[in-house]
Amino acid sequence: MIPLYRHARKLFKKSGLTLSGLKANTIELFSKRDLIVIATFVILGIGGALAATLITVTAPDSQGAGYLAATSCDEAVTIDKSVVFNSTTKRFEVATISISGVDQRYDANGINGCGNRVLEMAIPINGVPTYTSWYIPSSSVSGSNIFIYGSDNTGEYQSDSIIAPFEVANLSAVAVRIITGFENSACIIGKSAVCPATSPQEIYNLYGTTTDGTFYIKVNGTATKVYSMMNRTGSDNGAWILLMKGARGTANFNYASDYFTLNNSTFNASSLVNDVSTDAKFSVYNDLTLSKILAVLKDPAAGTVGAYGDIQNNAFGGHVWLETLTATTTAYTRLTTTALDLNNPSGNPSWTSVPKTKYYTSSSGTQVFSYQAGVGRYGFNSNPCAATNNYRWGISWNQEYDWNSCDVVVGIGLGGETQNSPGDQVRWSGAAGGSVTSNTGHGNMGFQIWGKVADPSLNGVQSLAATAAGSTATLTWTAPSGATPTDYVVQYKTSTESRYTNAKIVTGQSSTSITGLSSATSYNFRVFARTSSNSTSLANATAVTLAIS
Repeated sequence: MIPLYRHARKLFKKSGLTLSGLKANTIELFSKRDLIVIATFVILGIGGALAATLITVTAPDSQGAGYLAATSCDEAVTIDKSVVFNSTTKRFEVATISISGVDQRYDANGINGCGNRVLEMAIPINGVPTYTSWYIPSSSVSGSNIFIYGSDNTGEYQSDSIIAPFEVANLSAVAVRIITGFENSACIIGKSAVCPATSPQEIYNLYGTTTDGTFYIKVNGTATKVYSMMNRTGSDNGAWILLMKGARGTANFNYASDYFTLNNSTFNASSLVNDVSTDAKFSVYNDLTLSKILAVLKDPAAGTVGAYGDIQNNAFGGHVWLETLTATTTAYTRLTTTALDLNNPSGNPSWTSVPKTKYYTSSSGTQVFSYQAGVGRYGFNSNPCAATNNYRWGISWNQEYDWNSCDVVVGIGLGGETQNSPGDQVRWSGAAGGSVTSNTGHGNMGFQIWGKVADPSLNGVQSLAATAAGSTATLTWTAPSGATPTDYVVQYKTSTESRYTNAKIVTGQSSTSITGLSSATSYNFRVFARTSSNSTSLANATAVTLAIS
């Protein structure tokens, strides 16, 4: 790959741009952000867009030798974008911005290799900067693709935030820099089996991560790779872990399936993707202790199902049932053990006692799933009629005011010799009243089950103090009340930066030193305590400010 500063010279000659001319046209968003590269994207033709053309500028004022001295852990990274046509707006949009060819070697001097470092990109959209960062684990390889946003946002090193697609004409340039931090600490919490997080919530608390993807969390003391929805919009503040999923018409998840009855079974455990095109059961279904559980039904065989239910306009793309568990437990235990009727546990409930959001778009909306105006029962592992009409999570309906038969069953893990795939199943041909589509319902549907662990709740550390000696800050603290931590996470940033981007694990002691700080700069430091399954809440995190003279 051609180093960027050489590539820039070729482009300058080809385009006729001068360095001073380029600088004059560069948005002044990045003058104080220790830039590595500014890349300008070229738009060609009316409504047309080509892949990125790179033009490089060094920080602050030089190129060539000055560029090499200034900054970069890798001069030869490639910045690119993908463009899609929005058929609604009839305009081209930037769907993905990515960086590839990153040298992942670790160099303590930060010159040859980006391993154990944090890269940040500034993206000006209509002149307003959006920032995102991602963390580069140390490796002997180079060339990883790091996706910021788009349909292919499943790379190992996704960025920590989402940007929505935007019109291609609104993107003028992007800037990339190294964020100085704990370069000698290989721990990027949640991004490797070496440094698992205690929960997805801890990852958000530390880094502000809102990009869905794969992460490592501790499950009963074992680092486990999971898929987590980190997007906090339309998702009850995110931090959901994918436990199980099934494609429309699957035969793997009927009521008697081993994937429900056995707590040591898994299936397609490597399919850590947010979809309903592949069947999968992950170990976290069996082992992870949950405080909330969520089901998604979508992709019906007949008709359409929108993103409604218990979360309106939700990020899951289907009809959602969300339950807060009265006692923390695993999904396996909740869907396998004693039946729990959530609308009326006492006996023979009226159909009107089923919460309307379970089968309508909202409590005052329009019908989504089939029902019958007699009796209805919603809940877990129920069998109101007979063995052929039970469910692991769902709703049973009958037109008469008794349970001598069940005309309609909606949900996941359905019993019966036929029509037992997850979905909206009308089992009596005469059940026309109340059915979604004549007497058939939506039929088979794709499904997902997600779980969320309890939010971090440890108190903050006590007596946090920071002292400076030259370019080194020394932090000391004492353990929080009510807990015996296994380790601590220390973070720092300059007082002018909006968020923390680094983390250092401190084990076996309640002090640490941070070196290489800049003079005449004020820094914020904060400390989180951790146990094997919990961490300090964001509200309780203890912080201190220190000026380096």
